[in-house]
Amino acid sequence: LRRANRSIQVSLLKIREKELQFYTQNCIAIGTQAALLGGFVFGSLATEVVKAGEDGQVAAWFEGLFLGASAFSFGMMMYTVLISTLSASLGPTMALKGKDGSAMRLAIQHMRRDKQLVMRAFFAGTFAFLAVIIMQVWLIVHDDDLAQFIAVALVLVACILFTLWSIRKIFRQYTVEQSSGSPGQGVVTGAEFLNKAARTTATSAAQSITTTKA
Repeated sequence: LRRANRSIQVSLLKIREKELQFYTQNCIAIGTQAALLGGFVFGSLATEVVKAGEDGQVAAWFEGLFLGASAFSFGMMMYTVLISTLSASLGPTMALKGKDGSAMRLAIQHMRRDKQLVMRAFFAGTFAFLAVIIMQVWLIVHDDDLAQFIAVALVLVACILFTLWSIRKIFRQYTVEQSSGSPGQGVVTGAEFLNKAARTTATSAAQSITTTKA
C-alpha cells in the first residue's frame, strides 16, 4: 500500500511539473514581448511634442494626453516584465521546496494568478501604445494634410478593430466548456484529470495487491 501511495504521488508530481513548465514558458514569452514593446514606448516619451502650425505648438490637453498614454503604456509594459520575470524565477524555486508536493501545487496556483495579471497588463499597455501611435501620426502631419491624417488614422483604426476581432476569435477558439450534455463529449479539466489519474493508479495498485495475496 505504501508503494502504491508513492506511485500515485510520483504520477501527480509529473503532471504538475508539466503544468509548472507551461506557466513558466508563458511568463517568459509574455515578458520578452513586453520588453520589446516597452522599448518602443520609451521612444515615444522622448518624442518632442511639437506640431507644425502658426505657432508650432499643440494644445496643453493634447500634450498631456499624449504623455499620459505613453507613460501608462510604458508602466504597464514594465509591470509585465517584472511580474513575469519574478513569477518565472520564484515559481519553480518554490515548487522545489516541500516533501509532499504541496509547495508545487501552491506555486502553480500563484503562477496561474500571475499569468492572468500580466496578460491584462500587457493588453492594456498594448492598446495604450496603439493610441500613442495615432497621436504621433497627428503630430507628424501638417495642418494642411488633414486628408493624409484621416487616411492613416482609418488604416490604424481598421487594424485595431481587426486585431480585436482576431483576439476574440482566438480566445473563443481555445476556450472549452467545462461540461457537455452529450455522453463522451465532456471536457476533462486539469483537476478532474489529476483526480482520475489518482483513482486509476489506486485501483491498479489495489488489484496488484489482491493478485499478490491470491
